[in-house]
Amino acid sequence: MGAFFGNIAIKTDNRDGVVKTIKESGEPMFIAGPVDGWLLLFPSDDFKISKFAQKFSKEFNTISFSGQVFDSDDLFINFYSNGEPIVDYLYDRMDGGGPQFNGGDEKTFKDFFHLADTKKIHEALFEDGGDYVFIEGRYQDFLKACGLPLALGNLWGYEYIERASDDGRSEEEAKDLPNLEKIF
Repeated sequence: MGAFFGNIAIKTDNRDGVVKTIKESGEPMFIAGPVDGWLLLFPSDDFKISKFAQKFSKEFNTISFSGQVFDSDDLFINFYSNGEPIVDYLYDRMDGGGPQFNGGDEKTFKDFFHLADTKKIHEALFEDGGDYVFIEGRYQDFLKACGLPLALGNLWGYEYIERASDDGRSEEEAKDLPNLEKIF
């Protein structure tokens, strides 16, 4: 069995406002950051991750994205600006669908991340083979190619944080997520 995780990155320093919104939602989440103006959110319900990314983007008039990995085979990336969907990406290795954009493309990210390298984004999201035995490597390389300061925490999800010592990661590594806090 492979990795299952999802998380949200939202461009805001308004941690108190985000915490208030989390509490109002009734959905348990971990929050970390801010790191260079970004907050990381780890909702407990993987099926609501993209919905929450869109909600936070709209409520805080900012950009956000969600990334989800299912069984180390499927990768979903959703990107929002002021609550509007900008990018909808799926890499479905198991059903032979391969990588596909259902909205936006790799050049779209350059409009939002001035450090984005569209060539490296394309390689991370579309190139066959390479070092990508597991799909989470694509997600990691995608985040790096966007120039995001989220190398810490990008392969974490709610359950992984809850069970940090059970999945081969130390509790100390989970504590390294800046200002990590469970909200419920």
